[in-house]
Amino acid sequence: MYETSRSRIPRTPVDASDRGAARRALRERRDAIAAGERNEADRAIRERLRQAVRELRPAALAAYWPMRGEPDVIELLSAWHEEGIVVALPRVVAPDAPLRFECWRPGLRLVSGVFGTSEPPAGERPVSPDLLVMPCLGFDAHCYRLGYGGGFYDRTLAALPGARAIGVAYDECEMRAFAAQPHDRPLDAVVTQARLLRRNSREA
Repeated sequence: MYETSRSRIPRTPVDASDRGAARRALRERRDAIAAGERNEADRAIRERLRQAVRELRPAALAAYWPMRGEPDVIELLSAWHEEGIVVALPRVVAPDAPLRFECWRPGLRLVSGVFGTSEPPAGERPVSPDLLVMPCLGFDAHCYRLGYGGGFYDRTLAALPGARAIGVAYDECEMRAFAAQPHDRPLDAVVTQARLLRRNSREA
């Protein structure tokens, strides 16, 4: 199990009363995680995330292909596919639109999307997921998520009211003083290398 005492990154939650400043601080914290510690954290995150997904038993799951230092969950995509779950990756279709999800399978060659994303090539089958697994730049104890500022996942969650959502983040990227705005959508849970947080409760 991941030992939180090994981290050299400050554990004090980032002040998110100023979202722009919080994003800069959270990026700095995430970038400062050493390679060996990051690999260990990613393994712990994958273990917790796989168990959380197993409990929910989704038929179709939308995940993400990591970028910008996001936790690496790539090997779970193949594991979920082998378990019979339909796996999809997001595509940005317009600046103010929800994300569109398209089918992923092992061996599929991804293409570059906007904002540095990796997407399925054109023509892959669209998927309507019942579970979303999404990266968080920051998160708080109430399972609110702070992303990069584009609002794509907030619009997507609004468009998929029946879907559940799990955020994925490093423990170092917890926030405090996050003031949720009307467009902010709380997640059902957040997985870090050290914890599984569920909305309205905390679970180690």
